[in-house]
Amino acid sequence: MLTRRDTIKMGLTAVLVLAWLTIGISAFGQAPQSPTCRPFFCNALPIPPFAPKLDRVKDAAQIKSILDQAITEASGSHRITHELRAFLEKHADFYEITMERALKQILPGEKTEIWGYNGMFPGPTIATTRMHPVVIRFTNNLSTRTEPVETTVHYHGGHTPPSSDGYPSDKFPSANFPSKSRVFLYPMTLTRGATQWYHDHAVDVTGRNVYMGLAGFLLVDPADSSMVPDMMPTADNDEREMLRTRIPGCANILTTGCDKRFDIPLVIQDRVFGVKDGKANQLIYNPFDFDGVIGDTFLVNGANQPFIEVERRKYFVRILNGSNARVYQFGFSQDPERLTHPLEIMEMATEGGAMPNATAQTSLLLAMAERAEMIFDFAQVAVGSDVFLVNCLQQTEGRRPDDFTPQACTPLLRFHVGPKGAEADPSVATNDGSTMMLLRNDPARHIEEVFSPQEAVATREFKFERSHGEWAVNGELFQAHVITRDGEDREARPRLNTVEIWTLTNSSGGWVHPIHIHADMFEILDRNGQPPGPEEQGLKETVYLGRGDTVRVMFKFISQPDPWSQATGAEDDIGDYVFHCHNVEHEDMTMMGNFNLMGP
Repeated sequence: MLTRRDTIKMGLTAVLVLAWLTIGISAFGQAPQSPTCRPFFCNALPIPPFAPKLDRVKDAAQIKSILDQAITEASGSHRITHELRAFLEKHADFYEITMERALKQILPGEKTEIWGYNGMFPGPTIATTRMHPVVIRFTNNLSTRTEPVETTVHYHGGHTPPSSDGYPSDKFPSANFPSKSRVFLYPMTLTRGATQWYHDHAVDVTGRNVYMGLAGFLLVDPADSSMVPDMMPTADNDEREMLRTRIPGCANILTTGCDKRFDIPLVIQDRVFGVKDGKANQLIYNPFDFDGVIGDTFLVNGANQPFIEVERRKYFVRILNGSNARVYQFGFSQDPERLTHPLEIMEMATEGGAMPNATAQTSLLLAMAERAEMIFDFAQVAVGSDVFLVNCLQQTEGRRPDDFTPQACTPLLRFHVGPKGAEADPSVATNDGSTMMLLRNDPARHIEEVFSPQEAVATREFKFERSHGEWAVNGELFQAHVITRDGEDREARPRLNTVEIWTLTNSSGGWVHPIHIHADMFEILDRNGQPPGPEEQGLKETVYLGRGDTVRVMFKFISQPDPWSQATGAEDDIGDYVFHCHNVEHEDMTMMGNFNLMGP
């Protein structure tokens, strides 16, 4: 199967002819324009169903089968001992999720073929709590006689052993891993509750696989009574109290949990639809667009320009930029095409969970893979009004977005505001600068977030560059398990439980790059020599590098809690991880580095 790297070596004519024959784009490489949904906002917003209602495994024989397979797959220091098996049998939630082709009604007329987890687009939402392990067997049923499909799965934002991190070359089925299924173990030991997601991460084909639908939410609540007491003896009571008093629908979190009616998760994606194999409304992916694939039709939770009925009250809104190469600047407006009179957004969390302080914004920039959680008050408008989620950052190529244009926005989602129900809004009003969740140290909770640059044992520089038509890190093209060298020509081999500072520089000219670092969260020290803005405070794992940007980040690679590590018989986080641009076409074109996490 041809990869993007192979096409560099091919003649231009061969590339264009192959593209025209296989995916239906014109001889000039331009994707056909998509039809639009009529009438305006004609689809109800789908909310991805929660996996526990669909896929949680209860049958003892099936759990045994999953763990037997996990033991067969494990090797080296990541073996599964009898102790770890017993630990998982006692504490973990088990799931079976299958990657399947399916037909979905996205646009009027013919249905669209998607590749989805359990045949859904986006996939089922996995909901859990911190310190409550999750085991998932993913099965790949996507291949056909004429189109083999290799995949792997990355839990994006998780603190995960390398054997379950979805390393790019750990593809299945493949020559090195012929099985159609693979078991992933997630300790769920990230530092706080957060909006996470899972998606394909197969080397060379991540862009295509994600574009076809292989992505879903993974929502983590703070630790409660369902946590594993051996891993952490104390629940996240301070975080749960913050949710109880400040977050819509969470007044009864201590007894019945948060009310999901007032929690709206949104994944925003752009796609191109056209005729493929004689069928209209099919996803058209151009594998030869090395700058980054940009679509002309916008989807919210897999629906084109949908609507949702809301009450005139506060809601908790989560937004994930799930696009391949598009950067968004979101706003809420009563005008579907302008943001000249924006409604206030109260951002309270990034992809790493609650920020130290809430920040009031009139628009919110999210690069690919970034997430934001916010409180939005629909009481800002009258009953019977419409509020639109709009994007006012135009972008016509994968290289970079154009200017912010509040006079010319694209409507993505319509909220229709009805009367307020009986449920009360949060008891504590959240205003700009209000304390949400300060960074903290608490060994009893396996939390260590507060550290300083003076603790750093190493500083490293990584430049993200364009090299000979491909994308590179410090001039190197990604090769599986070949450790990337930093700016001082040292292999990137950080040690567990030590602090490092990485300088990330965009040296590629006119392109932009959101950089995602696996294994742990980081804090931003400065951007272009200046302190980060309030929207970049707290914990993150993806940082946006605009043209010429230099950002310094600081992190401590934390080991898994002792019971988990002791159960494996070896330190469970030792091994190879990657960091890369999350313009997934750049990632596929080798803008990815490899670091080896070593023992303390």
